[in-house]
Amino acid sequence: MSSRLGPRLRRSVRLALVAALLGAGASACADDPDPADAPQPPTAEVTSLADRCLSAYPDGVPVERVVLEGDGTDIVGAIVGDSPATTAVVLLPQIGPAGLCGWLPYAAVMARAGITSLPMDPCGYGESACDDVPIETQVELAIDHLRDLGADRVVLMGASMGGSQTVRAVGAGAEVDSWVDLSGPSAWEGEWLLDVAGDVDEPGLVVRARSDGDPGEFARARRLAERTGATFVEAPSGHGWDMLLDVDRRPTRVGRAVLEFVCSGRPEACNDR
Repeated sequence: MSSRLGPRLRRSVRLALVAALLGAGASACADDPDPADAPQPPTAEVTSLADRCLSAYPDGVPVERVVLEGDGTDIVGAIVGDSPATTAVVLLPQIGPAGLCGWLPYAAVMARAGITSLPMDPCGYGESACDDVPIETQVELAIDHLRDLGADRVVLMGASMGGSQTVRAVGAGAEVDSWVDLSGPSAWEGEWLLDVAGDVDEPGLVVRARSDGDPGEFARARRLAERTGATFVEAPSGHGWDMLLDVDRRPTRVGRAVLEFVCSGRPEACNDR
């Protein structure tokens, strides 16, 4: 028997081979994953302030998360209250995990008084990402942001660690109209506030309770007020932002005194309270 195929049979074999090859190619293509279905690299997840701050997050007051960008610096903060406002406050927090969240209850009180505030996480705290940036440089980012929103008076206020950093920033040239130190330790990062006092010219308010820590700290707080020409308020008790509100989040005597100082007796600076 001859092994040679006739022309018609050879053509049928070729068609069958082509069909088989096309089918194999289609199957291979079907097995290739669609690039759109490929796993995507994870993206950084931004936690909302409401989720982050939980019970500290205020009701009925506008709160907007902001990121202040500088050279090697991303400072996370929040704009609390309607803007623009005539008077605005930059708020530096106490040491600890609360960060800017600890300021939100009092920031809400100020917002209802017509004051916009910007509580912020300084470098090394909260969600901010920074190189080694001086506190005055960090603060200037917040000050500039508030002035861009329309504020013509900016106050710098800090609690505990933030109080000391407030004095240091103002002494280093941060351009604010006034400042408030709530229970700031007498030294921070190796620098004594009394050594900085001679460089502080802006009006200030220093608040401390006699029962707060070492008695020497109370005496040094009074001397700081004297050397800077600031007003001194003796709190009955408490520390930092805990002196400002009662358990129902109503302003205490100290909280009202701070609010009055921020408004500086100017009717146009704040709404009727």
